[in-house]
Amino acid sequence: MSLKKSVVVADFRVTGNEHLMINGAVLEGLLAEGWEVEFLAAASHVEAIRKNFDLNAVHCISLGETFFANRVITFFKRELGAFSKLYKVIKRKVSTQSSKVIITTLTPMGHLLFRIADLIFGMPGYILLLHAELEQLNPNKRNSFSRFAMRFWASLNKIKRGELSYICLSKHIENAIVTLGVDPNRRIAFLMHPFSSNFCFRGQGSHPNNKALTIGVPGLIRSDTKRVDDVFKIGHALYQANSFVTIRLIGRAVPSFCFPEFTNVEMPFRYYDRPINQELFDAELEKADFLMLLYDQQSYSLTASGAIFDALKYNKPVLAYRNPLFDYLKEKNCFPGVLFGSWEEIVAYVESLCSPDAPGLGGELYKVELENLKAVSNSREFARNLML
Repeated sequence: MSLKKSVVVADFRVTGNEHLMINGAVLEGLLAEGWEVEFLAAASHVEAIRKNFDLNAVHCISLGETFFANRVITFFKRELGAFSKLYKVIKRKVSTQSSKVIITTLTPMGHLLFRIADLIFGMPGYILLLHAELEQLNPNKRNSFSRFAMRFWASLNKIKRGELSYICLSKHIENAIVTLGVDPNRRIAFLMHPFSSNFCFRGQGSHPNNKALTIGVPGLIRSDTKRVDDVFKIGHALYQANSFVTIRLIGRAVPSFCFPEFTNVEMPFRYYDRPINQELFDAELEKADFLMLLYDQQSYSLTASGAIFDALKYNKPVLAYRNPLFDYLKEKNCFPGVLFGSWEEIVAYVESLCSPDAPGLGGELYKVELENLKAVSNSREFARNLML
């Protein structure tokens, strides 16, 4: 098949293995659709993409390490770094005569500046993916410059004029976007988060022994969140029931964190004062029989979940609370696990798995939904819709 017009794909924020799924699946899908692809990102992220995906046909260009790599860099230097990278991408579009530019991650300020430029000059051919920065529009978020930038961005998107295109990574976000007053018909598409079966389902899955289970809980450990509070309630209940279950919190604990002592609740990274190395994080995921995601109804109302793809990568069933995103995936038969309404329901379910007559961790429910996910591996479909 002859190559179509060229496209530039860029990610300004990530390093290493961050955002592997989204960027790898987008690049994979575009190649499958016959596009000539150029990818601009931090050197360590380019290396991770090459290591995990068969993307030799993609021309990769390093932008240098992301401006987020050093936490002591001032706000102004970070934004100047963003301006520099934006300029390089715009320059590449002109020099390569690419018909499209896809920017998979931007800062809130980057989104705001792009929208202002769009209103003044017009930005045809640019497609921006909307990620966790939409969470800054959540009314419960504390005031910050990022929140100000995204609220200003939302106000500007009430204006119908402009040529920028946006992609939200789940259909369930549409209602929240409309509530905020943003016109969803203003070149905003809602597509299911892309993922690649070539990247997922690599792990060995769960341990076959029903009597001793390990449940991994990824995420920052804070004592002021219901999510972590419920983890310890579950741990305490399973401890009292003498269940052979270990819960491992896979995340750093904030310095002020106070927690009860249960021998079955472990925190291997409790005293880390820096982000957890990706290799250590992956090793913890590999050990788990389940991943537990206790995000409530307020969570994921404006974003998709990267934790789901951590589970898919290692073939781990998920135990989770119902929330807008997970309900949407369940409705599509694409949620790799079981949803619950309370921590008590999770305790009862885990205890049933430890009973002598339990059907095993690879129960038919999980197997069916895992096969559904493999069947709808959607990187190519995502790319096709992306370029319409």
